[in-house]
Amino acid sequence: MPHDLQHLKQRVPLLDYLLRHNWTARPIGSQELVGLCPLHPEKRPSFYVNAAKVVFYCHGCGRGGLPAGHPRAFRL
Repeated sequence: MPHDLQHLKQRVPLLDYLLRHNWTARPIGSQELVGLCPLHPEKRPSFYVNAAKVVFYCHGCGRGGLPAGHPRAFRL
């Protein structure tokens, strides 16, 4: 993994940020969680976070990747 990407992931702790903003999720593995997407209204959980890789993907709206790629989206 390139040094810049690793540094970026360390600066943007996605899971910590989401939990500080009352995102509720349930574990679906040792490093993954699923919950309602903070990027759009929904009734069924479709927002997946991989805590080890510091990436997300929403099967509802199709957004995903590193949180730094969506800086305005995560203003909860």
